[in-house]
Amino acid sequence: MNKNIPHKKHKISLCTTCMGRLHHLKETLPANIRNSVAYGAIEFVLLNYNSNDGMDQWVAKEMKEHIENGFLVYLKTSEPKYWHAAHAKNIVTKYATGEIVVNVDSDCFVLEGYVEYINALFNKETNMFLTGRTPMAPADAVGRVCVLKSDFLRVNGYDENLDGYGFEDTDLYSRLREIGIEEKDIDLKFMASIDHGHADRIQNTNLLDHIELILTHDARTEFKALIVKKDGSFEHFVLLPNVSGLRSNGELQIDESQTQIGRWSRIGNQMFFQTKEPSESTFVIVENGPRFRMNDMLYSKVEGADQIPMFYGYAMLTNQRIYTKNKEQGVDSINRNGFGKGALMVNFEMEA
Repeated sequence: MNKNIPHKKHKISLCTTCMGRLHHLKETLPANIRNSVAYGAIEFVLLNYNSNDGMDQWVAKEMKEHIENGFLVYLKTSEPKYWHAAHAKNIVTKYATGEIVVNVDSDCFVLEGYVEYINALFNKETNMFLTGRTPMAPADAVGRVCVLKSDFLRVNGYDENLDGYGFEDTDLYSRLREIGIEEKDIDLKFMASIDHGHADRIQNTNLLDHIELILTHDARTEFKALIVKKDGSFEHFVLLPNVSGLRSNGELQIDESQTQIGRWSRIGNQMFFQTKEPSESTFVIVENGPRFRMNDMLYSKVEGADQIPMFYGYAMLTNQRIYTKNKEQGVDSINRNGFGKGALMVNFEMEA
């Protein structure tokens, strides 16, 4: 570094949210604190997003020392029923007191030297933010972001219209770039996380409780999926040719021009679907054991472990559509009524 450039030790807040992922947190948080405390000007802000897996008890027992010495701030909200990544991340980031806020998912490790690396880069340049979208980085690294808290607040945080899981990070990065903040890559050597499947990502999301069943028609030339929801609505879509299910980032690739949405009902073994978009029409599917028939097409019910990639992909698709609309509408359309709201306990005491 140029000796003429004054070296400032920025206060850095490492922000983690958790709902049902204590098994990951037990591995990462103690190591992350151990690898970072030597920096000094640091705080870990941990949000218990109404987790029901014994998180309070573990933090009270294993993290008491770090709370008392000020390295860890423990937040809890008992209000959410479902996991909502954007809302959870907004709460924890707004509460952070550092000049630089760093998202650290519960499955991610903070390696030795990481906070010093962040500080050095922000000493060289402040009109930037760092992300884990580094070439060759694992897919789990997408959510890693280091940004000035002032810039985070300028773009109104993560968009809370993005429900459940997926695209909240990509959307945030897009809006930061829109206001002229340059995106830069985090060095690949700092990427380390716990490998796990999609089941952990979508657990506790409202999607799991709101879908009645998923039917698929898999032919050589096309793959169709019918998402039947408990509220009486449905969505019927076609994946693009030569795409088998999901892209590497979990995004469903569909032909939106063929997507049908509407209402459904059932009489006996017959399911009636009344489409509203793109045009009004009706089709009937007859249930016959494990098979469902629509005219000459057979659909299969997605069950068991096969549901997980479909739930995950559909969650990503739903939020991808909102993200696409956000890019058209701009920063000012996001979280107009505020964000990161909710009653909090701080270090086991209710916040006034």
